[in-house]
Amino acid sequence: MKIALKILDPRMRAGGEFGMPQYASKGAAGLDLRACIDAPLTVRAGATELLPTGVAIHIQDPRYAALILPRSGLGHKHGIVLGNLTGLIDSDYQGQLFVSCWNRGRRNDRDGYDNSGDGRGDNNGDNGDSDSGDSCDGGDSCDYTIHPGDRIAQMLIVPVAHAEFEVVESFEKTPRGAGGFGSTGSG
Repeated sequence: MKIALKILDPRMRAGGEFGMPQYASKGAAGLDLRACIDAPLTVRAGATELLPTGVAIHIQDPRYAALILPRSGLGHKHGIVLGNLTGLIDSDYQGQLFVSCWNRGRRNDRDGYDNSGDGRGDNNGDNGDSDSGDSCDGGDSCDYTIHPGDRIAQMLIVPVAHAEFEVVESFEKTPRGAGGFGSTGSG
């Protein structure tokens, strides 16, 4: 599948400082998206920042869309997820891709906020791939610094089915019926 890609910042070109969005391995489902920023940016615990990627896409084919998803390592180790949880890029969108980064961490007690974190990791101020750099006093009570070119999200191309609705007065009965949340079992 071919998708039109427009380079908006020369650092995003093939061979450029950051390079084009790419799959990290043959088995990777998502393309890495990078922060196309000019200087390090600290996302304070509990805050969101809208980061440019330096690229625009035009999928064109209405049978496809793109999803922007968080990187699992950033989410688990550092609390950096997407402010909108999942980004949806429609086939007819042609503008720059932006990533809403949300630091779901909480400020620690000395900053006047609740510190009920579990201490799973630390903010090392890198791209989530190593354990060096700035440290803090534990877990999801930390700010996080994003550097120019850091991998901040991933983009997945998915098929789209356009539904046609058939208005009915009732549904054919099923064992679950209209059971609500948790109606299929415990947990």
